[in-house]
Amino acid sequence: AMQLLLVLDISGKDLDRNAIRNACEKFGSVKFVEFDGRNGKTYINFVRGSGARAAKEQKHLSVDGEELPIIATTEDHLTSFENLRRSAIQRSSSRKRRGGGGGFRGGRGR
Repeated sequence: AMQLLLVLDISGKDLDRNAIRNACEKFGSVKFVEFDGRNGKTYINFVRGSGARAAKEQKHLSVDGEELPIIATTEDHLTSFENLRRSAIQRSSSRKRRGGGGGFRGGRGR
């Protein structure tokens, strides 16, 4: 999974998730973008390893005129990303439960 993850340093920057996703899409299809606010990082999960590899060949990613440093992906980053994904999934499923009724209304049903 490590080869699918791109880690950006966003500390002190206020950037839109979609702007970051769009900047990364030129390297390949992006599956997930997770912000790790505590550590000032953004994790971009590509559908294919080729996308992440191409992005990692750059030293920086330009998003809305900001140069974001690209950081070497570590096991720690992977763990953080997986935890963020897990809590995002939990959040969306708890929203669905609160919706009451037929469950199909809330969120994107799989």
